[in-house]
Amino acid sequence: MVKIYSLFIALLMSIGLAHEIPVCYDDSIYPVTSLKAQKINSIGEFNGLVILVEFSDTHFTIPVPKESFSSLLNAEGYNYQGAKGSVRDYFITNSDSLFFPHFNVIGPIRLPKPMAYYGQNGDNQEEIHAAEMVIEACLQASTEIDFSKYDSNNDMLVDMVYIFFASYCENENPNKREYIWAHAGNIIDSCLTISNKTIGRYACSSEYIGKDHDPDPLMATIGTFCHEFSHVLGLPDFYNTSSGSGLTLGSMSIMDRGNYLDKGRCPAGYSAFEKEYAQWMNIPVLEPIDTIVSIKLNPVSSYSSATPILCAFKIVIPDTKEYFYFENRQAEGWDRYLPGTGLLIYHVDMSDEEAWDMNMVNTKSSHPYYQLIRSGFYSMIDYRYIPFPGQDNKTMFLPPLIWDGRTAGFELQDIKEEENCIELNLLWKK
Repeated sequence: MVKIYSLFIALLMSIGLAHEIPVCYDDSIYPVTSLKAQKINSIGEFNGLVILVEFSDTHFTIPVPKESFSSLLNAEGYNYQGAKGSVRDYFITNSDSLFFPHFNVIGPIRLPKPMAYYGQNGDNQEEIHAAEMVIEACLQASTEIDFSKYDSNNDMLVDMVYIFFASYCENENPNKREYIWAHAGNIIDSCLTISNKTIGRYACSSEYIGKDHDPDPLMATIGTFCHEFSHVLGLPDFYNTSSGSGLTLGSMSIMDRGNYLDKGRCPAGYSAFEKEYAQWMNIPVLEPIDTIVSIKLNPVSSYSSATPILCAFKIVIPDTKEYFYFENRQAEGWDRYLPGTGLLIYHVDMSDEEAWDMNMVNTKSSHPYYQLIRSGFYSMIDYRYIPFPGQDNKTMFLPPLIWDGRTAGFELQDIKEEENCIELNLLWKK
């Protein structure tokens, strides 16, 4: 997992470190301005900016890097190194063909200093010169491109600059302190304005993934990019961005560790909630009735607005901002490497707008705002116990509690999984 920087460190950076170029870090986009404020339109065409950066002493070694990364980002059916598609493929599929991103690749641009300078760590292990890397890269790129084309929502901010830097990252080679730690951040306080657009949100990762002594070097894959770009669509992280600890969604979500599935070649697909959040899926709300409701759920990966099949539903708790989401996730499509399959149940609390907007959804272990309910015993290394029926063959889901201590007023019975479909009975409790 990439480094997690505390708010305190971010504050220090913002008041004068890194050669007076303030920058805030996290392993996600740090919310100097809110996720909601920076969110782009998730429907239609989108142009993104990607810059390839090398250093005075370290250059790209993959063949034709510009073409190689353009293919990784944009090529239909991209299959290099066993990939299951490009970044563009991933978002077209998960959006039900509502969102068509294209990423323009610039470079490689060679910066004037050695890699070890930009990778230098401060006393708290923060990348103290990373902001300079971003600023220098953007200034050089400005001679080739018009930055005004990369502000899709006309908020005067460039939507995001993504940098692939030469060589490997420190994340996966912790003994190589000269390497840069793959991360994301925001340099909006640096007031770097090009073509009347301010550069703020950025993310960066390396040319290669894995160890630098691996006999078969693996070029960057799409997983990390898909995770970081999902922030541009407004999605927060679902791991604990404060400490990185706790039982969160792990590999079941692209916004937790699901971007690493199959070494990032086939990251987890969007969940039903994530698709709804991005305005790509309409999830029906089931209202209380006096009879048992029999429900059949098809896999979320098969969802299409053009086909009248049910893949997910939700229950709204009256007089609260709490919801329960139910979806069928199966090992197919972008979900083919999910570590557990079946009925997934989420308890979602939208009452704290700041937690959602400022990327702190699951920082409180005593009150997570996006919680995956487990069917049985669960550790971070055994996901078979998360779904229903799951490893324990849990065929019932008894009335859950909401945050004020009341029961939610429903239960599920006769949960079963057959031929990739989930069947269950929903019973309302008075």
